[in-house]
Amino acid sequence: MFSRDTAYRKSGKGAEAITSRLHGLSPRLRSLLIVVDGKKTGQDLLKFAAHLGDADAMVTELIDGGFIEPVPGTDTVGTEPAEVGSVASPATATTPAEAAAHTRPSVTLPQAKRLATRLLIELMGPMADDACISIESAKNPDQFMSAVRKAHGLVRSFQGEGAASKFREEVEANFP
Repeated sequence: MFSRDTAYRKSGKGAEAITSRLHGLSPRLRSLLIVVDGKKTGQDLLKFAAHLGDADAMVTELIDGGFIEPVPGTDTVGTEPAEVGSVASPATATTPAEAAAHTRPSVTLPQAKRLATRLLIELMGPMADDACISIESAKNPDQFMSAVRKAHGLVRSFQGEGAASKFREEVEANFP
């Protein structure tokens, strides 16, 4: 059963799907599977998948296909499991900034670079090459964030403010 408050990890099948591409996952499902790290909760996965398409269906497909599994003992005490697609009550709703502050995983600079370049490629395709090179060549967090700010501007001019905001929020939510 899916729970928004439980952390999820890749199963053996999920890890194999990333390394070998044997299971024929769509690029969007593969992108979602890549971010599953044993720390992100069901809510985090739904939030990430929202910009990829039908978040509920994607998470359900990964669970039902045996690509991801709950991390034992990570369900928040006192919470009830939720069905995929259920709406959070207004009392538990938070702004994206508040959610990012509470769920910010600790990722390394190389992991943040991979995330940012993957998002750029999804949003802009080949037009993202120069921005990806700038991000990948960053040697420290300050250079990385400077490159992300420039990429944000490119995404805004290419895809609009909504896509640019989602790009920046996702990168900032994963890299302190």
